[in-house]
Amino acid sequence: MASLSQFDDLIASRSLLRHPFYVAWSRGELTLDDLRVYAKEYFQLARRVPAIVERVRERALEREPALVDAIEHNLQEEREHTELWKRFARSLGIPEEELLSYEPSAEVLDAVEGLVQGAEGTFEEAVATMYALERELPEISQTKKEGLARFYGLKSEDAHIYFDE
Repeated sequence: MASLSQFDDLIASRSLLRHPFYVAWSRGELTLDDLRVYAKEYFQLARRVPAIVERVRERALEREPALVDAIEHNLQEEREHTELWKRFARSLGIPEEELLSYEPSAEVLDAVEGLVQGAEGTFEEAVATMYALERELPEISQTKKEGLARFYGLKSEDAHIYFDE
């Protein structure tokens, strides 16, 4: 069985911050239209995370009932994050209806479905799925916020609030 540090090393080796899109974001090489498409694509994940956490909670009821309260707290936060993402999208000029009706790319649908499927497995697989998703978020969020303010002039609370949570 792999240790947590080995899991962290694996996540780090595939860091999203090395992805060309995030590199371009951190260098100010994206356009506002790029960010708008990103906001609509990423919303597909943001709106599904509560269901993923719900599956972790269901698995905890079966295996680790002592963790259910903490997971329910996390579930409530994830539900709130969906609304915060809508505010971010609005800061880019995307109306909520456009965000909700957007047809995502096949690549995004496949990635989100992979996370959903990871949460459908055992308790350990569901937890590992959420851990892998959440592990780098603080650093990624900081990088995004800095880029939004520095390169794109997006400094409003709506533009940053999702990344502050």
